[in-house]
Amino acid sequence: LHTLQSQMFAANQTFINGKGNTNDPIKDDPNYIQENADWLAAEAKYKNLAENLEIEVEKKTQKIKETQARLMQTEKLAAIGSLAAGMAHEINNPLGFISSNIKTLGEYVEELTTKQADQQNIEFIRQDSKDILSETFDGLNRIQKIVKDLKIFSSIDAPDKNPADIN
Repeated sequence: LHTLQSQMFAANQTFINGKGNTNDPIKDDPNYIQENADWLAAEAKYKNLAENLEIEVEKKTQKIKETQARLMQTEKLAAIGSLAAGMAHEINNPLGFISSNIKTLGEYVEELTTKQADQQNIEFIRQDSKDILSETFDGLNRIQKIVKDLKIFSSIDAPDKNPADIN
């Protein structure tokens, strides 16, 4: 086996060095030399293809990573948008009834100051005003809680910033 390997090596070296005369009828056969030349050319071609394939795989992998990063950024922005819409809704609800309550209280004060209210109407206004103020304070407390929770979430009052994984 070792002798055969040595002969193959010598034949390849002969071919590579361009010496076509080894005094060996098999190795000097033009078909043998051509087969070795074809084999060496195919090997070089496949080696080149493998190198190019590795480069292309690296390019495609980088492109996939960039696309994944953009997709993650898009998903994060969508989540932030949903969070903002939810916060706006939660803040808008108490603001709506606070606004309505203050408008109603204003109408009551107007009625009382113009002395158009009778005793029965005054009693209704007094009781309803208590309910309106209670609901208004509840709405204000809800808004304060939302703002407090947002500060905690964003760590706005924290002295140091801490990394967080939002994935």
